[in-house]
Amino acid sequence: MTLSLHKIILPIANIYQMEVLFQSHYLKVCFNSQNTILHTYWQTQADMEEEDYRQVLLDYLHWVHITLASKVIIDARKSTYSIPIETQKWINENIYIPAVAAGVRRLAYIISEDFFTQLSLELIVEDTDKEKFEDVFVQKFFTQESEAVAWLSQD
Repeated sequence: MTLSLHKIILPIANIYQMEVLFQSHYLKVCFNSQNTILHTYWQTQADMEEEDYRQVLLDYLHWVHITLASKVIIDARKSTYSIPIETQKWINENIYIPAVAAGVRRLAYIISEDFFTQLSLELIVEDTDKEKFEDVFVQKFFTQESEAVAWLSQD
């Protein structure tokens, strides 16, 4: 009895059961129907225009609304865009509030090794209007996707 490589690899590949919903140059959006986590992979570039970055954010928000996911991973390890202060405020008003209204309750950031990108993400989290989201919305930083998935999978 010989097992084909296909039969061995397929079950391993389906552990996460992720479906790619959207993919662009800067963003890949996947949904895991098994654990209902929306996985987003960001590849925003340091030299991109602010208007383009905001469009990527709106694309992300579109998929939050479509999937109604309550748990989201923002994997920013390949992101090098440093978010300007004005855009950080815009994100809080135009992305966070609608995402929470759509049902997002836990947001896990997998952080970039780029210092300025990491700092700008941390400033957004710090600047989030915590009183509006208290007891409803929790954010946490991770360095590994497996840690983020484990945290989001807790009840």
